[in-house]
Amino acid sequence: MKNGCLPEFYLGMDYNRPGLLAGAGVHVSSMSPRTESKYNDNIYKVSERVTGVSAEAHVKYVHRRFLLAAKSVLGSNLTQTSTIGGYGITCTDSRTGEQEYTPLRVLHTWVNMMYGSKFRGGVFAGYLKNLGASKSVTGVLGTGTNIDQLNTLGAELTYNRPNWKFGAEYTWTGAWYGDYTDKARVTNTHLVKNNRIVLTALFQF
Repeated sequence: MKNGCLPEFYLGMDYNRPGLLAGAGVHVSSMSPRTESKYNDNIYKVSERVTGVSAEAHVKYVHRRFLLAAKSVLGSNLTQTSTIGGYGITCTDSRTGEQEYTPLRVLHTWVNMMYGSKFRGGVFAGYLKNLGASKSVTGVLGTGTNIDQLNTLGAELTYNRPNWKFGAEYTWTGAWYGDYTDKARVTNTHLVKNNRIVLTALFQF
């Protein structure tokens, strides 16, 4: 991002009324992976750039003790937000080693429901799908790029009193790892599972 010398841009719009918030937005980021290329025992100055355009939609509904929230993001090279993704190399200059890139696309969707006040329970479900690149690539750079999809299911219960909160949460996560295709999609997957239990005691003042 520092080499790219361009800030990230986000343009969004929300519809807001009592109990309901809904909106959508578009995000653009452009980065320069390298300024120099070490190729054939030489160092060349290169001008490389990869630009990603992402879109998101979100909704939140609250009625008395009930809350429903959901969000969906079609991301394009959004690894700076701590998610999986990155970019692929589409071609390499045979003389200088300068590369051209294309962003990897990842779809994220989650839904969260909560109900209660003194005793408050909730369920959460999330889904992530690696959509790969729009062009053929010779290599990929990023985080978790060998994951085809990721599922998360969780449930929580809290007991709430003035200044105090006690809670328990269970989360199951499954990740399908596999091999790359020529467009950075993932096939021949196998499942890796994780179970997590969290107990919380919180005093607020």
